[in-house]
Amino acid sequence: AREAGFHYAPVSLVTDYDCWKEGEEVDQHKVSETMTKNIHNIRRLLVKIIPLVAGAGCRGNCPEFIKNSLLTHKENFPAATYKKLKLILG
Repeated sequence: AREAGFHYAPVSLVTDYDCWKEGEEVDQHKVSETMTKNIHNIRRLLVKIIPLVAGAGCRGNCPEFIKNSLLTHKENFPAATYKKLKLILG
C-alpha cells in the first residue's frame, strides 16, 4: 500500500482472549456477538476519522516511494503484469 501511495493505519478487532486467558471459554455465539460489536465500532471510527484525513494530503513524499520499490524495470515486465500495475506505476 505504501508503494502505491495509499495511506493506511491498521486496526485490530479482537473477538476473544481464550488463547491465553484461563477460565474464559469461548464459543461461536460469543465470537459472533463480539464481532458484531466490533463492526459497529469500526463504522463509528470511520465516520469520525475519514473527514479528518480526507483533505490532509501526503506529507511523506508518497509519489517517490514507487521509484525505489521495484527492482525490475518497467520495460522488463510481462505485458500482462504491466497492465495490472499501470495505475500504480504510472
